[in-house]
Amino acid sequence: MNLVANATINAGAANAIFSSTIDGAFRLIVNSTAATTFGGAIGATTALAGLTTNAGGTTAINGGAVITTTGDQTYNDARHPGRRRQQHHPDRGEPAVRLGRSAAPPTARIR
Repeated sequence: MNLVANATINAGAANAIFSSTIDGAFRLIVNSTAATTFGGAIGATTALAGLTTNAGGTTAINGGAVITTTGDQTYNDARHPGRRRQQHHPDRGEPAVRLGRSAAPPTARIR
């Protein structure tokens, strides 16, 4: 998926599943009170401006997904890190990664 503008996905009580890559220099907000799953790289080619998930569900970052944003990443629900690399270097003045709730136990070993 290639973002061409800021986008908000409202899945309601349904799962929000992203199985392929997400790129584009815009902000992505995903609202789901069920599961939000990112299965592909996020911002690997073109960093997103930011990524936010709402409270009330879970977020799984699976499949070795790379998450790169130029702005903040805010996870307001329980996050399952899965197998992924996150491009975030606070010592270089990069944007914050905020967790609204405690991360849930990992579903796979983090490397």
